[in-house]
Amino acid sequence: MVPDNNRTIYFKPKLAKTSGFTLIEMLVVMAIIGLISSVVVANINYGNQTISLKNVGHELVIAARQAQNLTLSGAVGPNGKVPEQGYSLKIFSQDDIFYPNSFATFAEYNSGPVLLGDYQTLPADIKVGSPIANSFWQIKFLPLSQGIVLVNSVILSEMSVPLTNLDAKQVNFIVNAYSGLIELRY
Repeated sequence: MVPDNNRTIYFKPKLAKTSGFTLIEMLVVMAIIGLISSVVVANINYGNQTISLKNVGHELVIAARQAQNLTLSGAVGPNGKVPEQGYSLKIFSQDDIFYPNSFATFAEYNSGPVLLGDYQTLPADIKVGSPIANSFWQIKFLPLSQGIVLVNSVILSEMSVPLTNLDAKQVNFIVNAYSGLIELRY
């Protein structure tokens, strides 16, 4: 109050200017952040499944190339001699009774196959397609450049083993008997 000619003048105090966000603004921002994070988490999970599928395909390519290289180099097998029928890779489908969804490399002797290492089990979310005649696919690499034998393949010149994940994404493991090419097709 300031007295002025017998009059009293009142000053209104200025209200302090409030700064910050309202509750509604905060809720809107939190809803947007929640929406964006749910999209990101869903895409990360999708990407991980696709990467897992490709990794399994690459493991099969490596195992097949190993069997091919062992055969071509005339490597001595676990019995202390070179396998007469070369080396092979067997890929077991989910329908196989003993080794579902797995693969293994074998030394192929006339007396029968001998397992090299252990059976490699595929992740639970990856499924190997079933061949027509059996519960496994087999690729035999014959010694002395006699070629490649594709067992349980519809076409004798090329084998395509389908690998699928839970999202029905598919990768094909391909072996060409004429060229010896081993690859993945997406």
